Amino acid sequence: MNSSTHQVCLHAQIVGTHCICIYSSNILHLHPSKLTYTIMKQKSFVAHRRGNPELVTPARATPCKTKLLSDLDDHWDLRYLQPALRFFRVVDSDCRPARPGDAIRAALAEALVYYYPIAGRLRELPKGHKLAVECTGEGVVFVEAEAEATLEDFGDPPMPTFCNAEGFLCDVGDARVIIGRPLFYMQITHLKCGGFVLGTHICHCIADAFGTFQFLKAIFDIARGEAKPTMLPVWKRELFVGTSLPPHIKEEQEKFFDELESATCDDIMVTMPTENMVSEYFILSQRDMVALRRHVPLNLTKTVTSFELLTAVTWRSRTVALGYKPCHIVHLMINVNACGRWKKLPSGYYGNGLMCSVI
Repeated sequence: MNSSTHQVCLHAQIVGTHCICIYSSNILHLHPSKLTYTIMKQKSFVAHRRGNPELVTPARATPCKTKLLSDLDDHWDLRYLQPALRFFRVVDSDCRPARPGDAIRAALAEALVYYYPIAGRLRELPKGHKLAVECTGEGVVFVEAEAEATLEDFGDPPMPTFCNAEGFLCDVGDARVIIGRPLFYMQITHLKCGGFVLGTHICHCIADAFGTFQFLKAIFDIARGEAKPTMLPVWKRELFVGTSLPPHIKEEQEKFFDELESATCDDIMVTMPTENMVSEYFILSQRDMVALRRHVPLNLTKTVTSFELLTAVTWRSRTVALGYKPCHIVHLMINVNACGRWKKLPSGYYGNGLMCSVI
């Protein structure tokens, strides 16, 4: 892969299991445009000298109430703890705290005052197996650890995925068990260079990727000295309750999903054992993107976006890898986030806002 000041990270997920998402960050700002690609120096890292997990509760008293989830939050496929790793580099060594973990732990407690449902626990309602959040203020899990590695050792930008990556995450046991347990786990692993790795698990029923980032930003806003999050959270889960949204399911769409759920479905994607499939990551430089654009038909070169181009490449590679025949009809499902697109959705909403459009 050639070095470039412009990077596009493409994750082609060819597997039905959940993977670890890895981002490159620094303590103050995100600078993806300034990164150059270097090879990971080693393939295995160990986080050791891990402290004991502790419960961090809201810094002050919070409302004690029951909050219902939306129909999107409540989906059975989101009932798990979503893992993620984020890498932070030192920006200003003179101003940074000696132990960022102390500042982040205190900021986490303060952020939970505003995001108090995250400090609660999920329970299942008697009717319909729907979930609700009991805002009990019991807290979230926080752990500190150390690793004999520098941020440079992970490559630039940090490259997924490496052996022992789970050591940079809290041990949550069965990630599919979400009832009556903490909804958020955070592990800070301090590195030799002064940077750190932030490993988190969050219950996907509570927040999607955008909502999780909003919560983490609230923590870092406070850690940097803000009195409160720069964007205050909004619950408003009733906006995505079925009774408030008229159905728009067409007959052919309903038939398509009925076929996928049928016991006699012979679709390769459905019947392929997950153990026979692989998750893989690809880093595409600007030069790679230019090379891909050479294969675009002339009448589309001026209108096709990078997203459309990468989607087409991924879709084509996936259908070939799965062995679909040219005569098969293969649908493409794209997640579209409602945040910033649906005017009724208020700023600060941190619940699941993903819609799945099928082409």
